[in-house]
Amino acid sequence: MSRTRGAIQPELRPAPPIPTGDLAHILDAAPAAEIAMRVIRLKPAGRGRWRGRCPVHTERTPSFEVTGADRPGRFQRVRCRGCGFVGDAVDLMAALEGVPRENLLAELPARLGLAPTP
Repeated sequence: MSRTRGAIQPELRPAPPIPTGDLAHILDAAPAAEIAMRVIRLKPAGRGRWRGRCPVHTERTPSFEVTGADRPGRFQRVRCRGCGFVGDAVDLMAALEGVPRENLLAELPARLGLAPTP
């Protein structure tokens, strides 16, 4: 246990690194636009781009953008010009759920119903 600003926090152990092939498999099964649309309303903002209010911080004007939706074989990226958040679908899910990326990567294949890659 460790102390953070007076509160006792449990120690989080990072999960073992996930192989690159498994990460590609997860990102292919979890498009960033679909994950963001579960929480916020996205509007088309050009070819392969979506824009909306950032789910990571509170804002009035849309500064959150998902890119890469029009390129098969390339993973979607997210970026917020307001808070500076940048990442992929896994980073977005980790930020929304408040868990470290490594821990989320360890449990995502089971949550998405993916078989482990050889």
